[in-house]
Amino acid sequence: MSSMNKTTMSNLALRHLGNSIAIANIDSDLTKEANACRAFIDQTIEAVLRSKRWPFASKTIALNLLEENPTEEWRYAYIYPADCLDFKRIVANFNANLVRTLGSEFIADISLQQREPYSLGQTAAGIQVIMTNKVDAVGEYTVKSQNLTYYPADFQLTLSFLLAFYIAPSVAGGDPFKLGDRALGAYERHLAMASQNNMNEEQPGPLPESEFISIR
Repeated sequence: MSSMNKTTMSNLALRHLGNSIAIANIDSDLTKEANACRAFIDQTIEAVLRSKRWPFASKTIALNLLEENPTEEWRYAYIYPADCLDFKRIVANFNANLVRTLGSEFIADISLQQREPYSLGQTAAGIQVIMTNKVDAVGEYTVKSQNLTYYPADFQLTLSFLLAFYIAPSVAGGDPFKLGDRALGAYERHLAMASQNNMNEEQPGPLPESEFISIR
């Protein structure tokens, strides 16, 4: 398992820019390199996690009902999960009780094509909610986590190139040689590869039948 953390991630980003300075501790170092990485690393992690659907960071749970008929459009309002970074979908035709029984692990046989309409919003009290017409709704979302240890190596590299892009003006003297642009190009290539690798780790269910097939 990788020993990647925010400090080693920051040092990797610096290497992409040809910077040989080594940060000993991202939380306490006061160098310009550490200050730059500290300013951008959390947002970088969240931005890449939100950019795609990553199976290793996905969670599927039965949502907690807050109220019925929250608006004229929606029948149910569910509490937005506390550890949710990016809500992906309401899973259609799935038994919430089964999810509760099996726990919060990702359920492999849920077809990625199964979706229910929903909308995000807030109550008058400021509680973030997911509104839908689905009773006993099951949701899938990207988990909010800054623990880099559990991310695949290709995803870690992807993160490091985007971080390098953001810190380049601060650590490369205004970046006259466009090192940040090179890092951004590498990020885009690695993002595509990491996304494809993650897709290959899943076996989605069959596509839904069209209505023309269904009515035959």
